[in-house]
Amino acid sequence: MLHTVASLGGESGTVKQLAETAKLKNNEIQPLVANLMDKGLLFRPGRGIIAFTAPMFGAFLRRTEPH
Repeated sequence: MLHTVASLGGESGTVKQLAETAKLKNNEIQPLVANLMDKGLLFRPGRGIIAFTAPMFGAFLRRTEPH
């Protein structure tokens, strides 16, 4: 899921973009996002927006994405 967030580009994206990219419904995405927020990996800077808590973490994940 973190690689999917990173694939959206930049350090943040919307829940809608994440659902479309992961091909999941909103009610399937929300618990996953909540779990990653509980672990301190994501936060919500605004309504419907998710972002990584660590600067440049998205770039790191894009560089290390498994092929």
